[in-house]
Amino acid sequence: MENYKFSTLEYKRPDLEARRTQLAQWKAAVQHAEDYAALRALMLEIDRETCELFTQYSIAHIRHTLDTRDEFYEAEIQYLQDTLPTLSGAEGALGEAIASSPFRPDIEQEFGKQYFVSMDLQKKLFCEANRVLSGNAAFAGYGNGAAAHGCIGLYGKNALQ
Repeated sequence: MENYKFSTLEYKRPDLEARRTQLAQWKAAVQHAEDYAALRALMLEIDRETCELFTQYSIAHIRHTLDTRDEFYEAEIQYLQDTLPTLSGAEGALGEAIASSPFRPDIEQEFGKQYFVSMDLQKKLFCEANRVLSGNAAFAGYGNGAAAHGCIGLYGKNALQ
């Protein structure tokens, strides 16, 4: 990446309805994980996909910030800020499934107790009544919780190596 430029990063609108379906599928898979290795692989997949989602959000946000007259990125940010908060309930349910797993001690041993502290913070941020909010107010709560629950938890221990 020696010739890396931000302008060369591809932006692809995240399919948030597919994400909603995927969250439900992940929850079921977590609940049926036969051993810690299967659960761990699933958690790493969830982490990678979550980081990719927020990479796309970051690209759109930065490009919109660089040129607030760009109607394409204005529409993308509006879509993301309106839609992402509606996933919070499904993400919370997935987090509950992971926290309720019989392999919780294994998760804590590998990723530390902060993994579940982050989940607890996410639960406190989520309120079903706030789903109807749109724009920055709704996304601010979602984004903070997602950051606490997303990439930081697993990458903090170099989990992908």
